[in-house]
Amino acid sequence: MNKRSARYIVLKSLIFLGVYTALHFGGHVQHLPVFAVSESPWEHLKVGFYAASLLVLLEAIWLGIKREVLSWGRFFSSRLTGVLIIPVLLFLLFYLSVALWGRITPDWLQITYAVAITLASGLTAAYVENEFLDFRWEHKPFLLLLTVIIYFIALYLFIQFTYQVPYYPMFTEP
Repeated sequence: MNKRSARYIVLKSLIFLGVYTALHFGGHVQHLPVFAVSESPWEHLKVGFYAASLLVLLEAIWLGIKREVLSWGRFFSSRLTGVLIIPVLLFLLFYLSVALWGRITPDWLQITYAVAITLASGLTAAYVENEFLDFRWEHKPFLLLLTVIIYFIALYLFIQFTYQVPYYPMFTEP
């Protein structure tokens, strides 16, 4: 698969924002582990992880139908990297505001900032995924294995802590 255009990256980021929003507010309709079950920081990271994972599956189906993927190994490896950095970016960008300005008020500004960092995280992840399409994962099987292991550890934790919430500030609502 060739690298995608900047337009594709922006479009994918906007779709990510839409999927993230649906999963964030979907918990009010259905109580499934992929939806946010609270407003805790952990739940926002979880929703980002699931939104990015779902987007990878949808993108794989779409590009597979169009027969645009030359190497499924490179495709999934690059996308897995993007999925893993989403929660990290959400965490870093949100807490950067806390470090710089403290609590953001009023609420409308806090919501605007949250949407902006979610979009920025999606843009960054999509850009990184695109750049990693050139990476020769087939020559680095141990790195690929580590990436897959980290993905499944994150998946396990996001599922586990949905049902058994630890009592730490990261998991409690502000």
